Amino acid sequence: MSTGRSPDYDSKMDEDPRQRPSPPEGRAPVLGPTEARGGSTHHNVRVVLAVSIAVLVIAYIALYLIYFH
Repeated sequence: MSTGRSPDYDSKMDEDPRQRPSPPEGRAPVLGPTEARGGSTHHNVRVVLAVSIAVLVIAYIALYLIYFH
């Protein structure tokens, strides 16, 4: 049974193998881009964004043609 996951779902390439020291008392930690967003984004994000924008443009064109043509 397929899980529907991307082949690189379990990839560790975005993880930092080094342990970062804890920041001094009262200071916020400085995080890298991957840590700050809480995970890695894979190629699926771009596909979903592109398809969503395409569907939105088609819907706006259809609404324009229905109501103003």
